[in-house]
Amino acid sequence: MKVLLQGALVRVVWDDVGFTLKLFPYIRPDRPSDVSVIVIDLLVSNGSAVLFDSRIAVEVERYLAGDTIDELAADYGRQRVEIEEAIRYEIPIAA
Repeated sequence: MKVLLQGALVRVVWDDVGFTLKLFPYIRPDRPSDVSVIVIDLLVSNGSAVLFDSRIAVEVERYLAGDTIDELAADYGRQRVEIEEAIRYEIPIAA
C-alpha cells in the first residue's frame, strides 16, 4: 500500500505549509507512471484542469463539434500530444 501511495503523491505539489497547490491527474490507468500534461492548479482558472504551463482550459467542445486535433494544436500553439491527452482526460476511455 505504501508503494502505491508514494507513486500517487509524486503527482501532487504542496506549498510550504502542506496544502495541495497542484495535482497532475492520471489520464491513462494502464500507464500510471506517465507524466501528465494536464494540471489542476488551485491558483489557475479556479482549480479547473488546464494544460501544463498555461491557462488553456481542458475542454472538448470544439473537438466534439468537429475541429481536428491538428487544428486545435495550431490554434492554441501546443503540441498534438497535449491536445490528445486533454481529450483523453475529458472523455474517459469507457465513454
